Amino acid sequence: MTAIHYVFLSDLHFGERNSLLSDPTSNGAARPLMANDALDGLVACLRDVARANPPGIKPHLVLAGDIFELALAPTHVALDGFDQFIDRLFPADGEALFSTTLVFIPGNHDHELWSGTRDWLVAERMMGISKDDPLEASAPTTPIFAELDPAPGLLPEQQPTEHALLTRMLRHRHPSHPDLRVVVGYPNLGVIRQQRMLLAHHGHFADDVYLLMTPLARAIYGEAEEAPTIAQLETDNGAWIDFLWSSLGREGLVGAGVRRSYDMLKTDPGKVLLASRLAGALVSLKGRHFGRRMRQRLLLPFLLRALDLVEENDVRQSLESRQQVDEGVINYLKGPLATDVVRELSARNQSFPTEQIFTYGHTHHPLAEEVELPELGSRVRVYNTGGWVVDTPEARPATGGAMLLVDDTLDTALVQLCAQTTEPHRSPVMVLRAGDEATAGPLLAHVRALVDRPEGPWRAAASACGNAILRRRAELSANLLHEVRELPLTERLAVGTEYLYKLLLKRERKVRYQLKQHLLTQGKRELPRPLPAAPASDSQPDVSSPH
Repeated sequence: MTAIHYVFLSDLHFGERNSLLSDPTSNGAARPLMANDALDGLVACLRDVARANPPGIKPHLVLAGDIFELALAPTHVALDGFDQFIDRLFPADGEALFSTTLVFIPGNHDHELWSGTRDWLVAERMMGISKDDPLEASAPTTPIFAELDPAPGLLPEQQPTEHALLTRMLRHRHPSHPDLRVVVGYPNLGVIRQQRMLLAHHGHFADDVYLLMTPLARAIYGEAEEAPTIAQLETDNGAWIDFLWSSLGREGLVGAGVRRSYDMLKTDPGKVLLASRLAGALVSLKGRHFGRRMRQRLLLPFLLRALDLVEENDVRQSLESRQQVDEGVINYLKGPLATDVVRELSARNQSFPTEQIFTYGHTHHPLAEEVELPELGSRVRVYNTGGWVVDTPEARPATGGAMLLVDDTLDTALVQLCAQTTEPHRSPVMVLRAGDEATAGPLLAHVRALVDRPEGPWRAAASACGNAILRRRAELSANLLHEVRELPLTERLAVGTEYLYKLLLKRERKVRYQLKQHLLTQGKRELPRPLPAAPASDSQPDVSSPH
């Protein structure tokens, strides 16, 4: 009988006001965000998956990054959102249908929880040594292939790293489930069954902006151009990730401003408004009133272009199709990840598996695609588990929330529960598998039968998520309108004029891109015709011939 052994989720963004899984409460409420029917629907689907397993088999829940929104929300709000999720998944008066060992792979928005774990490991090591023993820093990464349920006698490098803070919190908040614990795999987690290997990563190391410090340090300090390992990438960029994506917008006046700026950055009107405010702030630093408005207007186009470049380099903005694996993912797979996998398997005297699966999140674009990677010795099935947050009031059909279901043979099926289309509440639940479905095991049919049951929770959950998407869009639109209404009339006119000009430029760039694609397509279709065979004589061909 088919059984699900792993369920992968990512990008829940607990604590963020734009998350699908909670709704803002009124002023004075004990909780600023309260779990909603979308979260109830997601948990109902997860419990439906676990109930379909044979008795005694409880799947591991693998939370693959950006579970906690620590960049744009206070820590206590993010932790409370996670606690409400666990409260529904492990009810006090109900059976624990999932393994009580939760697996956490931190992402860029909750990277600080990994930094805190490293600090805890250093303190724990110091408590176990004498004052005369040498001190050691904690490792910047965990082993890829640590055992989630270790048997007695395993080596230390095969033991999972426990997250002390989250484990203590969950055990205190959920005393009816005293075995709850959270183990960390950062930045990768690997599982091997026979000749099949599954690798999981949040996805931020496949995005150049989170690796910026590595090439910058080499350019400034002239270090060697050797390919960096994953540990080196983390050592170089960990503080950079913590600062901008895991703490900056958390609290206080600056935090509120960062959150407002983040929302504005996701729409064209918001970018114009944000650029106008930045220009005004930069001009006012000089303290001279004469010509301030003129200098602000001159500075505005440059700031707008800078914000456009930020958007163009955001993989969430640049991917147009769900059936598209970003180039950064390919480079990460065949570069540092392949190197680390080979090193760990060699140390364990294991051969490299012949079949590979890779799953990640980060882009918020669900996908299931098979790609050719000779560096890994075969084709790789690649999955993205999407995201559960709304970034813009505009429809983005390629964006949505999904979960990856994995059986004990590491066969896989992706269930997409929602899509941010123009009518998200009517989006169907889709079950996808990377590669040729003819080679699929029984898992795919099992999951499709589970999802298609009329009495199952899947359709209701998809509808609830779609309605939550509509609510978040309406809130983002209202927030942007409020920002504009705060401006003086003359400033509104200036912003409006700049926005219209920006729309014209954007339309021009789009037409140029479509024309370029058309010419490239035509060039591929109209291949040159072959030359006719040369005449069987010594005479020269007629140069006036049309051929």
